[in-house]
Amino acid sequence: MRLSVVIITRNEQSNILNCINSVLKEVHECSEWEIIVVDSESSDKTIDIAANHPVSILKVKSNFPSASLGRHVGLKYAKHPYVLFLDGDMELQQGFIGKAWFCFKENPCIAGVIGIRDDLVYVDNVIAEEIRNVYKLNDVRECRHFGGALLAKKDVLLEVGNYDIRMMSNEEPELHSRLLKMGYKIIEIPVPMIIHHDGRGKEKPTTLSRLLSKRLMGLGRGFRVSLSHNSTLFYFQRLSEFLIPIFVDMLVITFLGIFFIFGLNTVLMSIGLEILSLIYCYVIDKPKRFIQAKLLLLYFFAGLLIPLPKVTYTVEQINNKNPE
Repeated sequence: MRLSVVIITRNEQSNILNCINSVLKEVHECSEWEIIVVDSESSDKTIDIAANHPVSILKVKSNFPSASLGRHVGLKYAKHPYVLFLDGDMELQQGFIGKAWFCFKENPCIAGVIGIRDDLVYVDNVIAEEIRNVYKLNDVRECRHFGGALLAKKDVLLEVGNYDIRMMSNEEPELHSRLLKMGYKIIEIPVPMIIHHDGRGKEKPTTLSRLLSKRLMGLGRGFRVSLSHNSTLFYFQRLSEFLIPIFVDMLVITFLGIFFIFGLNTVLMSIGLEILSLIYCYVIDKPKRFIQAKLLLLYFFAGLLIPLPKVTYTVEQINNKNPE
């Protein structure tokens, strides 16, 4: 396998060494390889630490920095036909690349492979929670969700348009919807892929900062971006567990508005719709989605209606110690 590993970073001095070392232990499986660290204006020692290893470092400056932009740039600079995307706070598990490569050889039609993800949640640099096998993956199946970790074919991702740099969050399901539209599949295999060190070396965000985060607009932004890519149906299917309760709430607000403005009795219909929405959430075993829809509704509208940004960026390569 000829492999490019793209690691996106922003202030990951507590994690980047662990991430790079975990990759270096694995790439010996590859006939050719490179590691590309794409950094979004880190203000700590992330770049200094990475520069001491056999990696290429790309410094990205933008009016709209995001994880999506980092992956977009990394894919453009990658020189090998397969690309492994990682976040700087992830640790690659040994054995995954070889097992994933076998899947590509057995099924040339697949576009990408993911594996088991374990989350370690840190509070004040101490592990507060362990979440094993986040996606409950026990057999080989078509992927319904992937996050920042993905091993994929470079030409396929470029064919569908790369990661969309207008996304501030939720870029993975938006990309996935375009892959599905073009008939491509991402496969999940029950093989350990990554450990995600969530929150290590970072301050715990306050409840207020989480509620005010622009990242919450990603669901609506993704819906709007999917309209420009003509992939809205696949985006809706991909995120139906969120979007169906949200759209029900939109209908309920509309019916209640009709009631207050025109005096038509739509209250019972509104109650009926909410009951159906609650039943749906329980049927798909996601009861939290019923409440989350109420919290996300305003953010969905904001992401949908706020104009898409005109993203500009520059790339500076400051380190290139990859093997020739």
